[in-house]
Amino acid sequence: MAGVGFRAVVTSLLFIIASLSPIMDSTSLDHNEPLFNSQNVTTEVRIHDINSESNDSETLIWYPNTPSNERIFQFTIMIDGITDPEDIDYCNLTMTWQYNVSSDNHLISVSLNKNNFVENEDGLILTYQYPYANNIFFGNYFISLDTIDTYGNNYSFSHQGIEVLERGYSISIIDNLPEDKLIFANGKLTELEFEIINIGVSYSNFDFLLTFETEMTAGWSDPLLYNDNLTSIWGGDSASISVSFDAPLDLISEPPPENLIFNLLISYEDDEGEIIEMLNDSLTFNSIVVPEYSIPVISLFTDENRTELISDSLSTEPLDNSVSTTNGETIILFGNLTNYGFETSSFEMEIETIDSLNLWNISVFIDNKEVIPNQESVYSLATSLQPLENTSFRIEFNVSNSSFDFQDVSIKLTETTNLQDSETLLTFINYQINNPILFQNVTEQNSTLSIGDILQNNSFEVQVLFGLNSYFFTSGFENQWILDVEMSNQIAILNSQNIFAYIVQNQTEELPIQFSINNKLPYKLIVALNEEIEIGNYSINLSLTQLASDEDNSLYFSKQINFNVLENSSLSVDNESQNNNSTNNSQDNNSTNNSQNNSVNNETNLTNNTSIDDGNETLVDNNSTDISNPPQDNSTINQNTDYDTNDSTKSNNDNSKSWIFMIIIIVVVGSIMVFIIQKRRRNNSIQTTSKEPININPILPQPIIQDLPINQVTILRQWTDANGYTWRQMSDRSVLWWNGHDWVPVNQNQ
Repeated sequence: MAGVGFRAVVTSLLFIIASLSPIMDSTSLDHNEPLFNSQNVTTEVRIHDINSESNDSETLIWYPNTPSNERIFQFTIMIDGITDPEDIDYCNLTMTWQYNVSSDNHLISVSLNKNNFVENEDGLILTYQYPYANNIFFGNYFISLDTIDTYGNNYSFSHQGIEVLERGYSISIIDNLPEDKLIFANGKLTELEFEIINIGVSYSNFDFLLTFETEMTAGWSDPLLYNDNLTSIWGGDSASISVSFDAPLDLISEPPPENLIFNLLISYEDDEGEIIEMLNDSLTFNSIVVPEYSIPVISLFTDENRTELISDSLSTEPLDNSVSTTNGETIILFGNLTNYGFETSSFEMEIETIDSLNLWNISVFIDNKEVIPNQESVYSLATSLQPLENTSFRIEFNVSNSSFDFQDVSIKLTETTNLQDSETLLTFINYQINNPILFQNVTEQNSTLSIGDILQNNSFEVQVLFGLNSYFFTSGFENQWILDVEMSNQIAILNSQNIFAYIVQNQTEELPIQFSINNKLPYKLIVALNEEIEIGNYSINLSLTQLASDEDNSLYFSKQINFNVLENSSLSVDNESQNNNSTNNSQDNNSTNNSQNNSVNNETNLTNNTSIDDGNETLVDNNSTDISNPPQDNSTINQNTDYDTNDSTKSNNDNSKSWIFMIIIIVVVGSIMVFIIQKRRRNNSIQTTSKEPININPILPQPIIQDLPINQVTILRQWTDANGYTWRQMSDRSVLWWNGHDWVPVNQNQ
């Protein structure tokens, strides 16, 4: 049996070492293996026109004869699971007409350059554009993608395909007008031109008919329509239809209809002689009346998104034309200029600061390109601006003197053809923002506050005020703040867990807190130090941070507080006393004492149990009261002793060698082997003992050991024999035994 147990232990040891060997040997990793799993690699192809993004809905319907600038397939090839283009060995894209599949006569068959792939979130992506020839065959086209990586894995993708239709049309409006709008001016001719294209196959044709559906008001005649006497268009050809309106001289009294409606009919005759309508729909335009040359219309905003409007030439409601800044910081305005005239116009801008005394340095930008003014400081904003067309610009006012309070600014725009102009007046207000944190009774508020010496486990107080600023109460200002204490120097940072700050006004609150600055009532700042804080010179900051939507432009202020932490000698005495009590009463020491006592008692028991005079003899302490316990079997004592020894050894090894794998394994396996050996010994002991007859004697009541007076005879030792009798050896050499009621000298009967 011993051999079987040993072999089991050895086998377990070898198994554990083998299982841990890959972890312990980092060289077991094969760096030649691919970093991706071929099972997780996917490929995909998407098709769009050139005006679409890769995530837009795919363009699956196409035509043989669209305009050349639109006749482009845009493919997006995506490979997920591979992040390095060098891992691609081959990538081929094909598009094949449905009737050429068997012949492998592809419309597109291209091997994509792997170097054109770029990395995205999940893998690689490539955009490939293919301009196809006009008049391609109509029908279905199949798209596929074959990819092979450098490890020989093949990935195939089959697209649902596209359809090229036999017949189709395209309608566009040739003018410089905004979409769906017609502009009219007094006595001017307004023209509109339609272009109709047959984008179907070359042998297909259709008929078209444009009609005007709106009834004109008094003073207006119906528009003139001209289409070169064409009524039919073949595939790939186009036709133009011109429409002209002659406006009356006074559009105020004779305005045009609000909406102008046209109807366009496109149809063809099929092989069976039936008329098929491809389009029968209305085209609606809004009428806008403008002057021949408009006064320049300008809108100004304080934000880049152009939502905070401060000036508008067309606004019927008064606007706040004031612009705020702090401490003379740069003011940036964002503007839009629109040509609301009938004719194409050019515009210039002139900026003047009233009584400025060269207070400002001004820069103007269009599309992030600076506009250089002429010698008269005039900026050219737009040339050949079409009717209802607008341009955007940015003006930066850099202050050369930040101490001003307010400044009036004039922005004047002029139309260069007829010298029509408009002027916008603004007022710049400069708020001087100083640090609102004030320490009461401190004359120089810009300097730091020195507290002096502070003992450990003590605290100090500071009276704090927050100065009011009119800027805090302006429209749009977010008067919400976070008050906190920040560690400034290194020793403060390292001891931040030992420093606690509170603010007191109506109630006591631990920092940080959120509040509004709306009064000058004083606050009490309390800084408490615990007993564990390190001795040294400390610097902390009382910080004030604005909670603003625009975090980049939020305000921040701070004031420094310095103090020196000294040792609290009274804490040393208390700590020493506490440490002593803690040492005497600690669980570790109790455990140590108990362990030592148990160890001594166990060793003593073992010694006495094996003595020549009496195998069960036990030393008894004078203060011991637990003598009534029955005698223990030697095997049990040995077993407990072995367990204590082994557990102690195991604990020491674990604590000292816990991070070394092999030592842990040896300790664990050794413990198992010892356990098996002890178990086998215990079994043998039990078997041996069971073969001998056992005499069961009555157990007498155990005597209670009483303390003897100092001048009397003392007990040298006491023991209980195998028959259950208890004996004593006294200091006068006499021997006593317990009869159940009294101690009786040997050879005395009672």
